[in-house]
Amino acid sequence: MRLLKASLRVIMVCLLLTAARLAHSATPPQVTTVGAGSDECRKWTQAIKEPAARYQYRQWIFGFVSGYNWRDASKQIVPPDSSALLLWVDEFCRANPDAPLYVAAGNLARSMAKEPSSAKRR
Repeated sequence: MRLLKASLRVIMVCLLLTAARLAHSATPPQVTTVGAGSDECRKWTQAIKEPAARYQYRQWIFGFVSGYNWRDASKQIVPPDSSALLLWVDEFCRANPDAPLYVAAGNLARSMAKEPSSAKRR
């Protein structure tokens, strides 16, 4: 059973990383963001060397996901763990360094959003 769960987790992370590379549109939507979300993905990637900056970006992503989940209970982002979210953004930002971080977060939300099991049964 543990092996099955571990295998499913690896498969899910691989699928999410593949989606991250394919998800970016050429023209990002014009939205008002607050905080680190308007920074370009290249800053996210460079922040791996700066713990304080990386922490700020991580918290912004986690806040975006929480806000997304709060906004619509019928579509929830339910990652296997928080590192899956960060890996997804890492891949997206490596592939799209000029994209704003809010575009990465929006694509993350669209690719990971799931209906809760209670909503599926209706």
